Amino acid sequence: MRLITATSYVILLSLLYISVNNSVNIVNDASGLFHSGKSQDDFKTYENPKLKFSIQYPSTWQKEERLNDFVTFLAPIVDSSHYKSPAGLGISSLSVSNVSLNTIVNIHLKNNTNNLKDFQLIESSDTILADNRQAKKIIFTAMDDEKKQALQLITKNNDKVYLITYKAYVDKYEQYLPIIQKMLNSLVFLK
Repeated sequence: MRLITATSYVILLSLLYISVNNSVNIVNDASGLFHSGKSQDDFKTYENPKLKFSIQYPSTWQKEERLNDFVTFLAPIVDSSHYKSPAGLGISSLSVSNVSLNTIVNIHLKNNTNNLKDFQLIESSDTILADNRQAKKIIFTAMDDEKKQALQLITKNNDKVYLITYKAYVDKYEQYLPIIQKMLNSLVFLK
């Protein structure tokens, strides 16, 4: 197990956030433009033993596994004039020891403030996940290709810190939030 310095952790969190930004901006394949016949309530289970979690996600959403222990779930394109997903959920993890959640959040907030265009913090608070696990919640807006709103949860499981990011166009944020809540309520950390 490696001990990661605070500076290294800031860099890694920055890379994770950039990865989330880029994942939501990826062009979906053509199947995202067509109705699949499945209802939005039809959820599939995704399990990743390496990242040590499982989660349910809508079967109509695209799942993408990335390098650096990162997975995203992207809502289908519903407006043919946009080629980007209107919303997505990304989960990444990083092995860390002896760093408190408060320290991680403070570094992450400072990094967001310094590096995200038009960063506006809406909320920073403590929260409890569905499995009674403590987490830190951050809600903010920032400019990407357009203004987007994000909900980030930062939590720990054993030697891993997880950054869970829901991001959507500001006008779509509330629309997709119930689906995201259902996904987050299904999140299970593996031992």
